[in-house]
Amino acid sequence: MSRKKVVVPRPFHEVAFDVLEQGEKSEAYRKLNEWIGSAGQDAAVTVAFLLTRCIVPEKEQPRVVPALIAAAQKLGECDDGEVNKAVAFALTHFMPGKKGLKQIQKELNKAYLATEEDSDEEDNLKDLFKHLELSVPERPEEEAAAPEKKVAKKPASPKGKAKAKGGGKKPAVKKAPKKSPKLTK
Repeated sequence: MSRKKVVVPRPFHEVAFDVLEQGEKSEAYRKLNEWIGSAGQDAAVTVAFLLTRCIVPEKEQPRVVPALIAAAQKLGECDDGEVNKAVAFALTHFMPGKKGLKQIQKELNKAYLATEEDSDEEDNLKDLFKHLELSVPERPEEEAAAPEKKVAKKPASPKGKAKAKGGGKKPAVKKAPKKSPKLTK
């Protein structure tokens, strides 16, 4: 007889973070695939939606936005970009208003600039920018094109020669020999 592996229940937000951050590497993601039969990106969509409907402890809330961005970046776009639509919805749910959009823009810019150029991850994040109606940041120019450093020149002395600075040995000053007093008788 084989023993079944005992599964210890964990809070939903922890399982959600595993699915969103680790994607296919997550144990929960693999279990969903097993149950549903090739859940694929639907797992991330479902988890993102459920995450917006459950209580996330206050100390874990800072992980929500980066986890959603990681899901959009890794799992990317299906036929109609369902993952990115769901992630955009969830991001605006957790970070509402103009201040929230600025924070999302900051996090997305950071993730976008960390991706390789012309990669699937870059395309997925561009799609997420589009769904959130945010502008895609421009990548910085290559370092080789950076301007060379200018060397500051010292101003020349009026006579064209640089003055010697102190610290060297001073020349000896010759003194006149003292005359010895003559004794007179």
